[in-house]
Amino acid sequence: MNADVMKGKWHQLKGEVKSRWGKLTDDDLDRVEGDSEKLIGRVQERYGYARHDAEREVRNFLDQRDDEVLAGEGDRSPHFGGRAQPGDVIGVETGGEQTHVGETTEDENKRRRDAEDEFAAGTTRRRDRT
Repeated sequence: MNADVMKGKWHQLKGEVKSRWGKLTDDDLDRVEGDSEKLIGRVQERYGYARHDAEREVRNFLDQRDDEVLAGEGDRSPHFGGRAQPGDVIGVETGGEQTHVGETTEDENKRRRDAEDEFAAGTTRRRDRT
């Protein structure tokens, strides 16, 4: 979960964070303000974890939230309200190229020219599709 998404979803996540880490106070959660680094620090402080342990727990928690949102949204955006955000892939064009939110025609044309140049030079990287 990227930082902007976490800040935007913080009010929804606070309850789950409180359930997961019950030693965190409401004041702790207010001070975190949707910042994953601050959350890691608070978890580390309240539970006496080593930094890497607190970081692993928080990352796992946030990754699990991402998986749940993506699984429940289907083709919709993984953001609350189903609104696409810059950088989201919103469709696949003919030829398998992806369209991104906020991409201008100029950006799209440059991306295509770069891909053609890579192909011509034999440096095309194969993308794994899952």
